[in-house]
Amino acid sequence: MNILNKTTLVIFSILLSTNLVISQSVFDIIEGSDSHNTLEVAIVAAGLDETLSSEGTFTVFAPTDDAFSLVPTNVLDQLLADPTGQLTQILLNHVIGSVAMSSDLSDGMMITTLQGSEIEVGINNGVVTIGNAMVTMADLEADNGVVHVIDAILMPEEVNDVDEMVSSMTEKYLYSVNIAGQIVDRYITNTIVFDVYDSGKTKKRFAINQ
Repeated sequence: MNILNKTTLVIFSILLSTNLVISQSVFDIIEGSDSHNTLEVAIVAAGLDETLSSEGTFTVFAPTDDAFSLVPTNVLDQLLADPTGQLTQILLNHVIGSVAMSSDLSDGMMITTLQGSEIEVGINNGVVTIGNAMVTMADLEADNGVVHVIDAILMPEEVNDVDEMVSSMTEKYLYSVNIAGQIVDRYITNTIVFDVYDSGKTKKRFAINQ
């Protein structure tokens, strides 16, 4: 056995004997995502990054950058200017203090967030919704919990006085169409879907059967 192989075996033995593990927190998942830059900035600004990196158990419903793009820039700046105020309440409304895998969720189930609000789970033909948001990617496991990616921001009632922000994120869903322009069921799976809202905005997504 050459020296290189001996060295490799020694290092491997040390790793096994010390039970060395590379941990990953729910915040690490968000931080490493290319689709959650705004959420990462907001979490750090609110000082919640240490909490979500701790040994507690968490489920995070993580809005994408596209979801945050619906918030007017001036409103987002206002929230970031006072991160321990309404921003913290909004972020806490996306976290529950236990691990909830997609298999633990059921249609009509009510989830209590760390902010104190209750949000209803909906399940229809394999499509999971949390409040007004749709789960687009589920069960991203971490050592201290799990992250589910969602396509909208979950607003707690306590911040409804921010009229401009609320109106921008409570658009009414009208219908869905496929790439041929035909109206299809919102919960159709395994195809590209365009959701149309009363504001005139259209959201493209790939509907998968979870």
